[in-house]
Amino acid sequence: QLVSKKPKKKLLLILGGAFIGVLMFGGLVGAVLYRNEKNKPENVLAESVKNLLITKDDQRFETTSKIKLANETMGIKEVELKLDIQNSGMNAQTNFEVNLSVLRLRGAVQIRDNGDIYVKVKDLPALLSSDFASGAGIPEEMKAKLSELDDKWVEIKKEDIAELSGSDEYSKTYDKCMKSLYGLREDTSFAKSVGSAYKDNRFMKINNSSDEVVDGVKLLKIEVGLDQNAAKIFGKNVGDLEQIKSVAKSCNDAGATASDAETEEVDNFQNGKLTVWIERGKRQIKMIEASGEIKQSEREEAGIESLNFNVKVVKPKEKIEKPTDSINIKDLMAQFGVDESTLNSSQLDSDVES
Repeated sequence: QLVSKKPKKKLLLILGGAFIGVLMFGGLVGAVLYRNEKNKPENVLAESVKNLLITKDDQRFETTSKIKLANETMGIKEVELKLDIQNSGMNAQTNFEVNLSVLRLRGAVQIRDNGDIYVKVKDLPALLSSDFASGAGIPEEMKAKLSELDDKWVEIKKEDIAELSGSDEYSKTYDKCMKSLYGLREDTSFAKSVGSAYKDNRFMKINNSSDEVVDGVKLLKIEVGLDQNAAKIFGKNVGDLEQIKSVAKSCNDAGATASDAETEEVDNFQNGKLTVWIERGKRQIKMIEASGEIKQSEREEAGIESLNFNVKVVKPKEKIEKPTDSINIKDLMAQFGVDESTLNSSQLDSDVES
């Protein structure tokens, strides 16, 4: 009896279609599981920290630190320090503002890619008329001259540092040190090694996570706990990397690396809290907040009662411009009657000791 092959063929087609469907579904499920694994808060945090620390992009940070003193000093109980830090290539600038409740002091420090340094201070007249200056016994004529420097850039060239310090160590090491440091930002193998070291020692633990809208953007908010033992092992492993040893050698500090340097165990903090806000899709940290109190028994010695630290990662400015209107440090010293030849002499050393 002849049997038609059509039903069998149809069955094969159905089974084949079902098999392909299973494969497609399995692949879809696998992709979803992989995505969910990558989107776990601990993995998002780890990748975001790596992206923050190891990057060749320009960066800018706005930080605010509040320090509550253990004892009131000259009417000051709390110190607030604000920093606006930006790096562009190998140029960097920090604008600062110090608030002492009774006094405010602002200014900026800029380091150029060739090692030249520019410094300016604002609010000098207020500082010079304060109790701080009165206690220092600065002559009125000197105060008048110093006030003229308010909000003006002072240029300190790389060769000036060598000349005034009596050593060319800064000039000799700056270029190779900075080249080595900035080279880490583009070293993909270094990034992988650091990532691997962290995977083996995940010292950042997730205590809690949730979504929060900040400035109109939905962010992942993570409350972080720290495993100090894992952090110590992680630090040693990173310190043992050849790239880190190379940087230490380039910066003329070959004898001290993160792995073999003697460190003192410090455990003065209590009620510590660390919170991180991340733009999940871009794996970008947008804000960090940390706080803690000094243990009661340690406050007198440390002079501090509590700390609060906040960092915002913001869009960099277009470019860090070199100051065009500045006075050179040696010209400034001449104006104040300082003989630069005495700055690195043994006579100055003995005067300082006296």
